[in-house]
Amino acid sequence: MKRHRIVLHIGLDKTGSSSIQSTLFHNSVEDFDYLHFGRANPSRMLTLIFADNPNKELAKHRLITGKRPPDRARLQARLSDMINMMTEQQAILSSEALPMFSSKSLRELKNFLESRFDKIHVIGYARPPCSYITSKFQQGVRTGRRKNFIISFNYRNKLEKIDSVFGRENVSLVKFDRDQLHGNCVVRDFVQRLGSSIQSNDIRIENTSMPLEALAVMYTRNIYSTSNASRKDCILLAKTLSRIGSRKLVFGNDFLEPIINHRIDDLRWVEKRSGESLLDIPNRNRDAIVSEEDFFKLASLQEEKIIACIQDSLSHDNKPLQDEHKLEKALTQRNTNTRIAALVDILGETLNSQKFRDPERCHTITLGPPTNEETYKAGFFIRRQSSIKTNVRKIILHAGLPKTATTSMQ
Repeated sequence: MKRHRIVLHIGLDKTGSSSIQSTLFHNSVEDFDYLHFGRANPSRMLTLIFADNPNKELAKHRLITGKRPPDRARLQARLSDMINMMTEQQAILSSEALPMFSSKSLRELKNFLESRFDKIHVIGYARPPCSYITSKFQQGVRTGRRKNFIISFNYRNKLEKIDSVFGRENVSLVKFDRDQLHGNCVVRDFVQRLGSSIQSNDIRIENTSMPLEALAVMYTRNIYSTSNASRKDCILLAKTLSRIGSRKLVFGNDFLEPIINHRIDDLRWVEKRSGESLLDIPNRNRDAIVSEEDFFKLASLQEEKIIACIQDSLSHDNKPLQDEHKLEKALTQRNTNTRIAALVDILGETLNSQKFRDPERCHTITLGPPTNEETYKAGFFIRRQSSIKTNVRKIILHAGLPKTATTSMQ
């Protein structure tokens, strides 16, 4: 039997999609079931089911879980079972991957949903370009990927095919402007558009911004560092550096206007499509960032604060003398930018070593009978669990001698 309606949330870049997904995953919304695969963001599984060429996601799945992903038919059957077991007549499906799907993949998704729901309603948010560029830049710096000032936007390529496949009359495109959103919050606005409501203490906000000073330090590190830190390590480092500074990143007109002018046709298209002006060039600000040299200059002023962060971390470290030697060596660097990067890398190494002493960051590997997906090592059969990452740097083996409370510990 068909269900009444599904609301498809297309998570366009930097429009609070993670907050929407996390809130819906951890809380129930009246009259709706949230469809997921055991995680707040179902994008990877939807890509494996519907995308034309899911090779990238297949590789990522194998890297993260250590297992081959289920085939498409099996995953699609799982999604179908999820819908059949719904307790409500309406569902929500949210994914940042949908705007990246081809028209063919979107049609496959639509056909799948049409056979199970009477109505499909699509909701997406479009962030004004200058606000988008600022937020996207911060995200790239925080994850260690942003190493240049080249950044742009593209609305039409992502939205036009969604209008075409689902019908423009079924697609609601909303301007992402917190001053205009219901309750000044995208989560509250989205739930209100469903015809429901949510308590303030149930809303989960993800991906908060960094202070400008910390951002400048992290950007300098990304450019000049020789370290090959992982994405998670960079995020941890950025979180620690966020103690530095309090200013807000504002890009200057001299930086933003050429980008806007280069993509003006795309901007005019989305403004016509949404029926609202999205142009958000900020007022001129003498302290605005217009080049990476502004970042380097600002980062150089934070050297003492970075050292203070290192010294605070060293107080919790188990090899302070070794790290203090590295600190002395880093301070001999003549080039200011290289020195800043070296100091930040020392902070990163110190934080990284502390992760293995934090019980919340430890993983447990269980021992059990062998299967096809297990590894035989040192006389033990070790079952690989989905929580075990391939970048684990240290393993602690507990040798349970008789009558030493081994059972209680396990």
